[in-house]
Amino acid sequence: MTETDLRRAKLANADLSRAYLWFTKLTEADLLGAKLAESELGGVDLRKATLCDADLTDAVLRRALSRLELLPRFTPTRPRNVDLSRANLSRAILIRANLRGADLTCADLTRATLEGANLRGVCLESTKLVEANLAGADLRRANLHEADLRAAILARANLRGAKVTDEQLAQAASLEDAILPDGTKYSGKFPAGKVVKVQPAPGEPGTDDTKGQPGQPGDVSAGAVHHA
Repeated sequence: MTETDLRRAKLANADLSRAYLWFTKLTEADLLGAKLAESELGGVDLRKATLCDADLTDAVLRRALSRLELLPRFTPTRPRNVDLSRANLSRAILIRANLRGADLTCADLTRATLEGANLRGVCLESTKLVEANLAGADLRRANLHEADLRAAILARANLRGAKVTDEQLAQAASLEDAILPDGTKYSGKFPAGKVVKVQPAPGEPGTDDTKGQPGQPGDVSAGAVHHA
């Protein structure tokens, strides 16, 4: 299905694994608990869609919401645009995706590719970002409270005003040229040569399954990660 109109569709618990949904309109769609593993979701319109508990493992969301440059700024009094809380987005490809103001609370973004993604004002509280590639991502005013940033790539990311601690940032694999929460550029303030070891969760494949694949967060070698 391409360019299909599924606005306000009731797709709770639907199995859309490996579906081809490029430029599909999913505005206000109910995708609660939906299975979207390995789906192609490039350019989809997910404004106000509900994806709570959805499984998007290995999903491709290149330029998702990229046509929506004028999304309303998220404030506590306005609803979030997309509910992805507790969603499984491990290894998902979200290059340049516009998820501004989305709710990703407790989501699993392990080894996800979020290069250049717009995550401004996003709630990433308690989100798993282990080995995620956030190079060049816009994380201004994002809430990263208790997010797991072990071995995450944050090179060139903009974290101005983000809610995140030095202890969390110290676990990242790379912060080269990143803008820190206080507006200053990273200058090697954390101990050089810090080793970050990431153990796969029970039932997950080890790090060897992604080793050698260009452009994937799995390229970061667990146990040999150093700060830029």
